Amino acid sequence: MDYRRATEIANRMLSKDGDDPDALTLLSRIQVGTGKIDQAQQTYSYIYQHKKMAAGMRAEAAMVLGRLPEALALLQKTLKEDPQQPELLFIAALIEYQLGHIQRVEDYMLAALESGLDWNDEDPITLVVEHCLTGPEYLDLEHIYLDCQDQLFEGKSGSKNRWFSLNMSIYELYTASTPAKRNKIATDLLHLLDGPKDLTPASGKEKLHAILTDFSHNEQDARFGLEGLKLLEAGRYDELARMVLALQLEHLKEFSSIVDIHLDQMDSSSMQTLTTKLPMRMAIGLLTLYAMATSEDRKFQLMEQEIEADLSAALITACFSAFYQEINMYKKRQQPQPGKMKKQLRR
Repeated sequence: MDYRRATEIANRMLSKDGDDPDALTLLSRIQVGTGKIDQAQQTYSYIYQHKKMAAGMRAEAAMVLGRLPEALALLQKTLKEDPQQPELLFIAALIEYQLGHIQRVEDYMLAALESGLDWNDEDPITLVVEHCLTGPEYLDLEHIYLDCQDQLFEGKSGSKNRWFSLNMSIYELYTASTPAKRNKIATDLLHLLDGPKDLTPASGKEKLHAILTDFSHNEQDARFGLEGLKLLEAGRYDELARMVLALQLEHLKEFSSIVDIHLDQMDSSSMQTLTTKLPMRMAIGLLTLYAMATSEDRKFQLMEQEIEADLSAALITACFSAFYQEINMYKKRQQPQPGKMKKQLRR
């Protein structure tokens, strides 16, 4: 972890050979890991634009530069020629995670482990993972890795580590013993869901009212909006959560190709099976709505505390917004970037 010394070594290697692949890989990862993003983009641009560089290097460069479909195409080509490359399989899993394809993440991660992958925090590729993902996303990918380890080496099926992680905030919310603790957990959950930036527990009802009013003015969705407004005014948040959950599950069928889930799989899946195949925020949003909508099931799991009305309104608002924000984000990421990159010289 002596980045200054490592940079000196990389630069010395590059002074002898400006295209030394090991030095370029080392330098670019250090630049990303130490927050020198402009320099990292120049180094990665240099790597990506030189087609004589190894496909794996160019794929990593394309990924960091935000060209995810191109990065994946490069990896798929080189992995087809030689599939036993654990680090490249891991990078493919990282790319698929950013594209919202959780089932493919698991497939690549299993293949990487079978090829000898042993990922730990001190691995240089971790610097790239930390740059590409937010903190919660990093932990989510780590739980997928642990689940794949359990499956491969211990024969355990299912996504137990990830399932518990996705549910943890919801469980803590419904077992918190005081209003202050529930408010703190709910606020953290709002941030995790990445809802509207100015959303707070105090503003939740007003913002939810605005969303439902917009629906009521839309000819196609007027019935949903009007019914939702009635439930909101009556304080029947469990029924409102059930309505929103049903709407999003129906819309998920329309967007199934974006998250790479087959319609027949969705129709027959339990909530656990379905959500562990979805991107993190979408999964947590659906699970939050499910917990709010199903008091009997919730209490069976000893989640017996009732949460305050303002927290319920804010959480439904965040789940509403997060679902469609996520869909739009993954749709955009999955589109190849037009045009060629402007050439940049590595400094």
